[in-house]
Amino acid sequence: MFTNVLAFSLTALALVGAAPSFQTPMSVSCNVNFGTVADVGAAKSFGGIPPGRYIIINAAAEGALRSYRLGEPVFRTLTREFPGDSIYWDVKPASSNSYTISNVGLRAPTYIDGDRIRCDRVEPAQYSISPVLGDFDVFTIKTDGDKVWGTDGNYGRAEVHLLPEVKGRGEMWRFIPLRDFQTVEVDNGAF
Repeated sequence: MFTNVLAFSLTALALVGAAPSFQTPMSVSCNVNFGTVADVGAAKSFGGIPPGRYIIINAAAEGALRSYRLGEPVFRTLTREFPGDSIYWDVKPASSNSYTISNVGLRAPTYIDGDRIRCDRVEPAQYSISPVLGDFDVFTIKTDGDKVWGTDGNYGRAEVHLLPEVKGRGEMWRFIPLRDFQTVEVDNGAF
C-alpha cells in the first residue's frame, strides 16, 4: 500500500512540475515551479507584459486585432478566414513604462488619429499596458491622455478607438504570445 501511495504522490508531483529530492532516507523535499506566477511577476515588474510578438484578443468579443492596409483603422474581428501576418503584433518597450505596438504584416506601428487607432509608417504612439486588477491575463492599453483602446459591441467586426475610461470588457485585451499559439490545420490552410 505504501509503495502505491508513494508512486501516486511522485506522479502527482511530476505532473505539476515538481522535482523531488531525497536528502536522507527519512526526509523528502520538493521544489515546485509554477511558471505562470513567475511570468505574471515579470510582467508586472516591467509595467505590463514582456516585449514580444503577440496575437491580441478582445476580452469581450474574443475577436483578434487585425490591420490589412496602411492608414486604415485597426479592427477587432471574429471572422475565420486565414489572416496571415496581419494578426501578429510586435510589442516593444519605448521607455521604462511605455510600449509601441506594431503590425507584423504591414511592418508598421500603430498611431493615434483623432480617436481611432491606425497603422502606418509614421512616428509610433506609445502606450502603457497594465493588468486589470484581479485578472492576470487581461490588460488595458492606455494612452498618455488616460484614454484606453476599446471597441463597441460584440458583433463580428469593430474598429478600435480611444475611450475615456474603462467601462467594460470591450476595453480589455488578452496578449497571446506567439510561442504559445498553436496552428491548427484546416481544409484551406492553417489558423
